[in-house]
Amino acid sequence: VDLYFTIPMAGLVESMNISVSAAITLHHLTHKARSRFKDRYFIKQEAREKLLNTWAIKTIDNWQKRYERAKQKI
Repeated sequence: VDLYFTIPMAGLVESMNISVSAAITLHHLTHKARSRFKDRYFIKQEAREKLLNTWAIKTIDNWQKRYERAKQKI
């Protein structure tokens, strides 16, 4: 953990499970980032494709063969 924080709770709730805590945290961070960065929050289509291709090449076994087979089906 790089940072400790608390999620304020109201009512009779004493705790919440990790998935609810993660969802609340991610919602808050996403909302804050969208407000701050506006249009720059979203990755452009070209950059998204490049990122996906880079990931695929690094993680998919035999990606060249799979790519060639997929091209032949088109």
